[in-house]
Amino acid sequence: MKRIDLLGAPGVGKSTLYESLRRHKKMTGWMAAGDVMILAAQRYLGEQGASAGSILARFILMAGSPRVLVPSVANKYVQRVKKMLLRDTSDQYAEWLNLVVKSVCASNATNKSPLLVFHRCGLMLDAFAETLIVNSMEGDEYVLIDESLTNKSHSVITDADDLEVLEAYVNLMPKPDAVIYLEGDLREVLRRLESRTRTTVAHHNMTETEISNSTRAALEISRKCADLLEKTVPVCRLDALKPIDHQTAAAVRFISTLAA
Repeated sequence: MKRIDLLGAPGVGKSTLYESLRRHKKMTGWMAAGDVMILAAQRYLGEQGASAGSILARFILMAGSPRVLVPSVANKYVQRVKKMLLRDTSDQYAEWLNLVVKSVCASNATNKSPLLVFHRCGLMLDAFAETLIVNSMEGDEYVLIDESLTNKSHSVITDADDLEVLEAYVNLMPKPDAVIYLEGDLREVLRRLESRTRTTVAHHNMTETEISNSTRAALEISRKCADLLEKTVPVCRLDALKPIDHQTAAAVRFISTLAA
């Protein structure tokens, strides 16, 4: 399967666009990342020797959403698939993984909370495992990933001027097949962050000035990341200030062009 990574700073509207695209009736030839996780769980069960009948009987909901594994059961097997893929590909991406750990620890050197470092490394590893699952699945469908590995770049490289590290990150990570990049305005993004009912994990214990500086850096890192990726993969640039219907229509046209 082929990956389309969403890219943009926290608060720019990625999740809103992601959910809008998931609901869009004209989307064909693509899947959401969550759907692929279900397929991965089904494939894993099949490889373990379970018959199609027993899978249907034990794990499939027949009412409302036929052929879909019960989420809690699917998650159990997805975790097994992730562990298997991480074990089998750790050497291939060892240089990238070392860069991630080194960068996350360095970027949090002034923050005395080891829990935040641990949390960020965990998020990176989870996004990495999800990427590996998508890459391992056969098929021509495009898979749209919200909290993508590409987007995690601004969690690893917090200094927008550290272009050398950002380039290394982009060059070493598993590449997406396309990117949808949401370009945001600092003032609007800060307004959206302020209106959230739940604080972004990265912003815990930050002052308003620190959040503003962090958001400015994330916007700049996302822009530079899009510029770097555009050299090798298609990038759809969307204005986050535009209405969500406008963004969705533009993204649909982009994905349709890729799938053609």
